[in-house]
Amino acid sequence: MLTQRPIDLVNDRDFVLAMRSMATFENDSPAWRPTSLATYRARWNDGAADEFMDRLAGTLEDERTIAEIWEEDGRPVAFIWVGFTSPAAYGVVVAEVLDIEVVPSHQRIGIGTLLLQHAESLARERGAVVLRSETAVKNEASQVLYKKLGFSPDRVRLEKPLAPV
Repeated sequence: MLTQRPIDLVNDRDFVLAMRSMATFENDSPAWRPTSLATYRARWNDGAADEFMDRLAGTLEDERTIAEIWEEDGRPVAFIWVGFTSPAAYGVVVAEVLDIEVVPSHQRIGIGTLLLQHAESLARERGAVVLRSETAVKNEASQVLYKKLGFSPDRVRLEKPLAPV
């Protein structure tokens, strides 16, 4: 049985960072990563990890933020992080899925769907009129999930590596 709870920045740090660095490694452009996950994780932990956790902590100052760990039998199997913005030019509240991760052993069994449906419900309750997310072009499973839940593309970001790969 799945249960969810608020993220604990101290006790959940290793789980969150392991999941985030693995997902980033798998989906980043080759221009951004070295050849092995271990090397990538070591470099990622040197600076990006603290930056990621600081950003997460900063968003928790907004009471609308959704930052949850989902557990099965007391073990973390997923987390979701949704931040909120209110662009003055538009006068609306936007909720953005900043991160969603499911451990590999629990992927493709519906947990991602549950996470996003839960986030959508909470985002609506907290005043959002738009729920947005971003995913890698290579992450086809994520794209299928988002489309299944009614998300559609609103822009395309392009990238060109300039250094030899």
